[in-house]
Amino acid sequence: FILLFYVWTATFGYFDFNLKGSNNNYYNVLADGFLKGQLNLPIKVPEKLLKANHPFNPEFNKEFRQTFDQLEIRMDTDDGFLDLSFYKNKLYAYFGPSPVFAIYLPYRFLTGLRISDSLALIILSFGILIFSFLILSFMQKNYFSNLPSWIIPLNILIIGFSNVTLYFLRRPAVYGIAICGGTFFLLSAIYFLFRSMKSKSYNLILLFLSGMSMAFSVGARPNLLISCGFIICLYFFQSNHFLSTSKENILNTVV
Repeated sequence: FILLFYVWTATFGYFDFNLKGSNNNYYNVLADGFLKGQLNLPIKVPEKLLKANHPFNPEFNKEFRQTFDQLEIRMDTDDGFLDLSFYKNKLYAYFGPSPVFAIYLPYRFLTGLRISDSLALIILSFGILIFSFLILSFMQKNYFSNLPSWIIPLNILIIGFSNVTLYFLRRPAVYGIAICGGTFFLLSAIYFLFRSMKSKSYNLILLFLSGMSMAFSVGARPNLLISCGFIICLYFFQSNHFLSTSKENILNTVV
């Protein structure tokens, strides 16, 4: 039901993700740059901006910036460059690139199409919901087994509808994808680490999945590095078998 509502919200009730459109959104254009072996966006920088003595003057560069309602990069005009960084005559996207590697590039390799931001947000938002359910179920089973069974469904409904996701779905934008991406990967890291903490033996696979998820969360939202540090400390102090494990496993855990 929640997934259906998410799809309805993201598509304004039309259930059309515009998958065959140009989809020149920020992350697709960043993916274009990565495929060309470059970190900057493969778009033409306006000549007037290149020749400007003070290109960072907001009064001067406002003509190159897009309006609030413009969600794609205009590839054939000299405006539409809001939320980009201008450095050494090149334009860069300063939002974390993790969603490109996790969703945009794999989708393009599998389908040959450019995924829309609305569909990417659906995937991340529902992923957040799934890992929230897994974490809550794990905690109930291991720490709060006396709680009634209806607690988990109620919490999932609250998580599904009482957050900023619905705003992002109605107006898909690059910052919403970065935030949802960081949240999704952080929750997956927490779940895999919890599973590792309760496993009967040292589980390097779960630690690897947790570590990769942490890396992707920081790659989407660098400020989540603080949260990841706290989670790692929690593992060190709460793991059932960390203190008795070998030095090699301790090193693997840190890595």
